[in-house]
Amino acid sequence: MHYRVTNMPGAVHHTSTYALTNATLSYARALGDRGCAAAVAAGPALRRGVDVADGAMWHPGVSAAFDRPLAQREAFAACRPALP
Repeated sequence: MHYRVTNMPGAVHHTSTYALTNATLSYARALGDRGCAAAVAAGPALRRGVDVADGAMWHPGVSAAFDRPLAQREAFAACRPALP
């Protein structure tokens, strides 16, 4: 799993770290408790956050950037990495 945060404010790094943790910890716990496939299947917010899985492109921007077909989110079945 790869997790990326853009534009993390450097001027208030201490408080922004707490804010980021408060906003994302429940997702990390769901992934850890349920496993990737079950957590993504149960949580629409997590499902929308998947860009690449099962060897397929799930995000329109990623799909266009790599000139690969866009997979349908309804077909998402598991969380296997794109590379073996």
